[in-house]
Amino acid sequence: MAARLADVRGTSLAEARPVCPGPVWPAVAASCLLVLGMSGLLARASARGDISIVGPILALSPIFTIVPDAALSGGLPSALGWIGLALSLTGTVSLSGGTGGRLIRIRALFARRDALDALGAAFLLGFLAAVDRYGARHLGPPSYLVASHGATALLTTLIVLATTPRDLIVACRPDVLVKGGDYDVETTVGAAEVIAAGGRSSPAG
Repeated sequence: MAARLADVRGTSLAEARPVCPGPVWPAVAASCLLVLGMSGLLARASARGDISIVGPILALSPIFTIVPDAALSGGLPSALGWIGLALSLTGTVSLSGGTGGRLIRIRALFARRDALDALGAAFLLGFLAAVDRYGARHLGPPSYLVASHGATALLTTLIVLATTPRDLIVACRPDVLVKGGDYDVETTVGAAEVIAAGGRSSPAG
């Protein structure tokens, strides 16, 4: 009886070990890359743009979830979901204001650099939602979250260790670079690159 109980316990412990199946690892890797790409675009859009434009455009992300979600999980929006998507798109188009037809207003809106970055972030966020749904369904939400967040944290740490402040400034391309203390344009890292791109550098005080 004791031997049988020990055998059962050993089997339970072996089965309880978190094992990520092979087909789910691509989802974990894709989730990690999508999060980093989305975060970079969103940071750049927020650093040099208008949040009243960036926020609503980012809200378009569910539109970009439809195709990958259907391909990965076989799901499509409900009737109410389609209505919500249409309202979201209509609201974003109305942000451009001005005069002219709808097509002209859309072109005017996405002629903005911050709007394009926000649209790219929304695109990646839409794919991310579909990938996360697929991974959570196949691995279970807790295990998938641990795997995907852990991989993202590890890759982010490696990027931070390998990236200099100048590289980050060049990637974000802010319109204004502010540095406190006794720094000036000559001693502020990245100031020359910001000014060359049409921005300006100024002290915090």
